[in-house]
Amino acid sequence: MKRFYLLFLGSAIPFALVMFAISISDNSWQRAVALAVIMGFLFGSGVAQGLTWWLNRRKRNEEKKD
Repeated sequence: MKRFYLLFLGSAIPFALVMFAISISDNSWQRAVALAVIMGFLFGSGVAQGLTWWLNRRKRNEEKKD
């Protein structure tokens, strides 16, 4: 679970900063922050779940070989 949180934060924070920088030009800062937080959570959870699934699958395959 610790790996999931690290992957989540490592992917969500940079994406949220990019989304904030993109959306601040067209919206107020309050709306840009809300959009960045929501999109950061969505993107971060997707990336973390995908990488966790891939790493667990790779670990299981290595254990089968031994």
